[in-house]
Amino acid sequence: MTGISFCVQTGGQTDHIVQRCIDSITNLNIPEYEIIICGGDTTSIELNDIVKHIPFDEHTNIRWITRKKNISVLAAKYEICVVFHDYIIFDKDWYNGFKEFGTHWDICHHQTIQQNGMRTSGWRVQQYPGLPHICMIPYDVEGLEQFMPIQGNYFCIKRTRYLKDPQDEAYVGYVASDMEWSRRIVPTSHIRCNPKCIVIEGKEMNAQDFAATRHAIQEALQYEHVFQQLRNCHVKNLIL
Repeated sequence: MTGISFCVQTGGQTDHIVQRCIDSITNLNIPEYEIIICGGDTTSIELNDIVKHIPFDEHTNIRWITRKKNISVLAAKYEICVVFHDYIIFDKDWYNGFKEFGTHWDICHHQTIQQNGMRTSGWRVQQYPGLPHICMIPYDVEGLEQFMPIQGNYFCIKRTRYLKDPQDEAYVGYVASDMEWSRRIVPTSHIRCNPKCIVIEGKEMNAQDFAATRHAIQEALQYEHVFQQLRNCHVKNLIL
């Protein structure tokens, strides 16, 4: 396995959040890696051959996340890129799960949870027959990757794949750019889900987001019979 480029997008308002993210990566003891921070001034962060900073004019637009992602992946020196926002914290066993699962994919979804252990709205399908328009799915249901939008605040991708279809910098916000990019890149990519890798969203969930996530979880529970059929179908395909 080659090295890993961790591409962090930040506005730089709170260096201690970026440092917390860096520390969680450093503690994984990965043999070969780099951390690329795009945005902010990072005045209190120690930069070196591993931790690098790409300046970004935040006065242009602090929410120009598509531009930051494109810049950081282009600057990456490793083929495996992990692209994420600065509030992401890596679980202590993340690298073990990464090695065990392997890298036979173009794009890989991981498990994202809140600090209280509650799952986030990621790992969901869109417009899958028999399910709501957008629906969370259990982590053990496989084979639906082509129906899953890419989670904008955290994803793994091969650098060469990303550069073939970079994000559209005409989009400045978050959700719209994620959906537009997903529509372009998902149909022509080999996508897999690796629940063995866990990251934590290290920011407080507001009441509205908490209520929406809780509702999505409760809604998904109503479709357990569909998920069980999908599990059985996947096992049957493996046997055949």
